[in-house]
Amino acid sequence: MYLTRHHSSLRFVPLLALIGALTTVVPTEGQGWFPQEFKNLTVVPADIEPDTLQAMMKAISQGLGVRCDYCHVREGQRTDFASDENKHKEIARMMMRMTQQINEDFLNRPGG
Repeated sequence: MYLTRHHSSLRFVPLLALIGALTTVVPTEGQGWFPQEFKNLTVVPADIEPDTLQAMMKAISQGLGVRCDYCHVREGQRTDFASDENKHKEIARMMMRMTQQINEDFLNRPGG
């Protein structure tokens, strides 16, 4: 039974790899709407390149079928990316940490 559960959980690994691959090919939108300096990053490295973070966030939002304001606070025409007021943001962070842990546990070992 463990083997069956173990193998069924591995079926999500290709999906995670696809999301990772998409972060390098997703086109970016016009300049100005996405911040070039970041505040309150807790999962991704603080020195991440703006284009890399933008592509990652875009791939996540497209994969989930949601817009930025699903996780980030929208204030009129402006999105407050640093705010933690939206509960979906912490859920997204937990999912990102879980994905990182799965990748470390299963993809970074010999034969994995």
